[in-house]
Amino acid sequence: MNKLTFFNQKYLGIFICALILLSHLPPLNAQSHPYQETSHRHDEYNAWAIRLAGGTGVFMGDIKQNPLLPSSTPKNEWRFGGSLGLEYRLSPVLSLKGQALFTQLAGTKTKNGNYFDATAIESTLSLGLYPVNLFSLNNGRIAEFYFFGGVGLVNFDAKLFDLTNDKLLASSGNGNGSGLTGKTLEPLLLAGFGIDFPINTHWMISFETSNKAIGNDRMDLVVSQFKYDVYNFTSLGITYRFGSKTAKRGQKQAKEPVKQDYAQSYLMPETPVTVDTVQPELPVEELPSFNKVISIPSDTLTSVEPTAEKPETIATPIESKPLKIENSGYRVQILASSRQYDLLKLSNKTRILPEDIEESQFNGLYIYVTGWFKNIEEAVVARDAIRKNHATPDAWIVYFENGQRQKTIPKSK
Repeated sequence: MNKLTFFNQKYLGIFICALILLSHLPPLNAQSHPYQETSHRHDEYNAWAIRLAGGTGVFMGDIKQNPLLPSSTPKNEWRFGGSLGLEYRLSPVLSLKGQALFTQLAGTKTKNGNYFDATAIESTLSLGLYPVNLFSLNNGRIAEFYFFGGVGLVNFDAKLFDLTNDKLLASSGNGNGSGLTGKTLEPLLLAGFGIDFPINTHWMISFETSNKAIGNDRMDLVVSQFKYDVYNFTSLGITYRFGSKTAKRGQKQAKEPVKQDYAQSYLMPETPVTVDTVQPELPVEELPSFNKVISIPSDTLTSVEPTAEKPETIATPIESKPLKIENSGYRVQILASSRQYDLLKLSNKTRILPEDIEESQFNGLYIYVTGWFKNIEEAVVARDAIRKNHATPDAWIVYFENGQRQKTIPKSK
């Protein structure tokens, strides 16, 4: 076989780098992406995946008309197959996958006056690497890129014909081999890459391509200087992920002193809230609340004096009408999840009081929001404070109308 003249290594490297960059991009719309679960999705991922795919098998041995693509003349080299795989994620970075594949293969070479046909059934075990997860466990990307490599066994029947008269010249397997139903049995090595495009939290569209090197030169029944036959299988399929698993990665949250620009009543104490520390008999006034009056820098908004009791309105510029909880307003969203999230756990992670976190639904997801703000300037101040002091670096602003979250955020009047 020729020395891999079927592809240009320079352009393949550029293509792989582009896929890695694509897999590292955040969702196009972070507020309504179906796979989005905010910063707390970093702790969980699906452990199992079933992959079903169909694609093309392309032989790349001695009997091949074109070094890269299948040819349709003088004999059609296009062949198709399908695969079924089960994958287990050992960690967010590593996976173990078993796969069964059936594909047909063919090749023509007018120079030699030969063509061949083959059918192959392979079983493989491969180790996968998700390189981007070395840096960020973000399940909200628009794509996830991975490499894989492994070993396996292939059972095949092959026949070599004369191109001019279709006379059978040689065969392998076909009842005379040591494999399944008398097929030729050989070991193989495989290596490739794939990319998953999430549809939602469980379903993905998957593209995958891999090269398989067989341990001899008998598949096309022609011996050359290169001792091994190689074929490629490229597929497009559907993947279903299931089985929640928690990443064993500690998160260190920096505890910085709160600047005087933000009221201490707006932020939780440095010690996370637990069941023991939240006592029913404690006066409401002694605990910080997102519904209390907040102090905003004087160069941004006109400050007002906080009231002694917990009000149902928030601070607004002087002479503005107070914002009622049940009316429209800006809020800060801290989490979106396909499953309900325990408010006490969320409170412990964010250091926001459970009663100041409200659960709602939007686009089929459970969303968790806090605060009510009449204008976007107040919401920006609150969002920045939450990002910095409440272990929620990707909190964002949303807009509610009559108690329902809206898709768009209007500008302040």
